Amino acid sequence: MSDAAVALDAPAIREAGPAAAPADAAAHAAAHATPAWFSILEVIHGGTGWAAAVADLLVVAIAALFAGTAPLTGILLAALVVVGFGVGGVYAPRSPLETQGVLWYLSRVAAPFAVTCAGVLLVVGEARHSHRLLAALVTIGVTLVVLRVATWTAVARARRAGVGLRRTVVVGTGSAVRAVVEGLRRNPEAGLLPVAQLEAKARDGIASLPADLPEQLERWAARDLVLVADGEHDVDLAGCVALCHGLPVDLAVWPPLGQMLLRPGFVSQVAGRPLVTIGNLSGSRPFLVGKRLFDILAATAMLLLLTPLLLLTALAIKLGDRGTVLFRQKRVGYRGTEFTMFKFRTMVPGAEQLVVSLRDRNAADGLLFKIESDPRITRAGRLLRRFSIDELPQLWNVLRGDMSLVGPRPLPVRPDDFGPIDSQRHNVPPGITGYWQVTPGDGLTYRDMVRLDLAYVQGWSLWLDLVLLARTLPSIVRRSRGPIY
Repeated sequence: MSDAAVALDAPAIREAGPAAAPADAAAHAAAHATPAWFSILEVIHGGTGWAAAVADLLVVAIAALFAGTAPLTGILLAALVVVGFGVGGVYAPRSPLETQGVLWYLSRVAAPFAVTCAGVLLVVGEARHSHRLLAALVTIGVTLVVLRVATWTAVARARRAGVGLRRTVVVGTGSAVRAVVEGLRRNPEAGLLPVAQLEAKARDGIASLPADLPEQLERWAARDLVLVADGEHDVDLAGCVALCHGLPVDLAVWPPLGQMLLRPGFVSQVAGRPLVTIGNLSGSRPFLVGKRLFDILAATAMLLLLTPLLLLTALAIKLGDRGTVLFRQKRVGYRGTEFTMFKFRTMVPGAEQLVVSLRDRNAADGLLFKIESDPRITRAGRLLRRFSIDELPQLWNVLRGDMSLVGPRPLPVRPDDFGPIDSQRHNVPPGITGYWQVTPGDGLTYRDMVRLDLAYVQGWSLWLDLVLLARTLPSIVRRSRGPIY
């Protein structure tokens, strides 16, 4: 997939519904601006930003008081729940596609709400009024869900009446484009109004985008962009992100990209068709403080528990060839800055100087470097790599703030080696584990890995980190080869 959009002949632009012509699109959008009441309702339902947090705070406090708690206790519980939601990523921005119905909300709040409840009950312990607190927590949970049921009912009804629909341009090839357009028309609850369709040109298995796509998005005053592949051609996702980077437009993709994702929560259904939300093309990705707090607590606990293993590993490496125990290497991290990453040394001294002579044996592509049966690996190193024990010193990188427990894997290259697409993976701190590490097999290409990284950046949540951490150990046990170097 190319890093830039391929110039095409003038694409055929057709109105895909009752929309204004391009020349009048901006005026039409301004004349049909979303009412303030609907915007507030949509924000509360979608759990986005401070407005949703304030609404939750009021609702939780009222529910706690209704359950019989003292006023001060009710306010404290409300504050703890909202802070827990903020730490857990509940209030992150989301597109209308991601917030259809109520099930999405349950999946987002389950982990942070459970952790908050457990923390409250653990502190209270056998206190005299613990049963009242438990009843209050149950009431709070039910009330929050009821609130989202009510807001979704109102939002869906308003959208069916044509209120608050976001102007959307659909780009792709074949009959699949028309199917997606018709699906969005028949399901206004999804929040997208298709106003134009751009034909992409299929070439060598790739559906290349119109070179003037940014201008078309502005002419049609579009807030959303949907890329569609017909099953025979892949959409030029990389070209789209590079071409439209910086525009305040949300991007969604109709498969085959959807087949690459490992978690169904990334996929939204519209008329039975999956649409994968990629996120806003403006380049802004909120980094939540909850991720850092979780990293500090978990990394500290893991270092304490694994201290005997760390000492035994260091002793084995030292006795092996009397060389240094730790391997230090510059890697590219958060926001493209370089940092020193630590690993247990698994290769012979001077292994980095041997890379040039081994370039022709590289079995990976892109910015990856991997050699089958690497002759530089020591006997002890093979065992350490087999069970990923060599990665454990990176827990110190996590405590220092260089890395996270979960995130895109940092690569030993220069920041300038990344293009406009793969550099997006640096919008969150790099991780010890992530989608790469839990994907079965060793057949992922560099492009596949970048896609998984972008999916992680867009869909981060505390629950996702917990799931990937839980899947890491079984993945290590199943794996027959060492990780990519």
